[in-house]
Amino acid sequence: MRVGVYSFPKAGSTWLRVILSRLYDTKHEVPQFCPDMHWNKQQIIDVPFAGVNKTRKSTTFYKSHSKTLVNRYFDLDLPTTHVLYIYRNPLDIFCSYLNYLLRDPTASKGSFAFPDNKYPKSVESSKENGFLDLAFSSFLLFGTLQPNFDICGSWLDHYRLWIKGNYDVKIHLISYESLFYDFDSSLKSISSFLEI
Repeated sequence: MRVGVYSFPKAGSTWLRVILSRLYDTKHEVPQFCPDMHWNKQQIIDVPFAGVNKTRKSTTFYKSHSKTLVNRYFDLDLPTTHVLYIYRNPLDIFCSYLNYLLRDPTASKGSFAFPDNKYPKSVESSKENGFLDLAFSSFLLFGTLQPNFDICGSWLDHYRLWIKGNYDVKIHLISYESLFYDFDSSLKSISSFLEI
């Protein structure tokens, strides 16, 4: 079984990957257990982790922010059998995205909301100089704060394409809010989906 963990950026995929690593009781760090295909090609190709579910099927994981199922990764076939798609309220995504970009100036490259010469240092300073309004308007208009990250597109397109689920794989939808407010039930549904 190969499981793709898909989400729009800042929707909770890192948290979900941590949860999965605990479910599989791995000693691997999250980046090795469920590598991010946007950061390290070699980790995906090397298939660094294989867990075993209750049906004794070997399971490998990867994470992607792609708005569609990734079938090929560079020159590698990526036959995915299951997808865990985590989604989140877009206003919460905006807040998390904004904090992420403000904490790491290098992450804002390609972000039209934050010109390099007037980069705000905090949410408070972005309110004072008007960048919070600009960023929020940009997010409402374009559905993202990083338009050069084409693979994920806008939040709305991303969400719509995954909710339709027109793929030959099993897809399990998880809301960040359900995972937060009803962790036990969400964990049971994830475990059942993955046959753990």
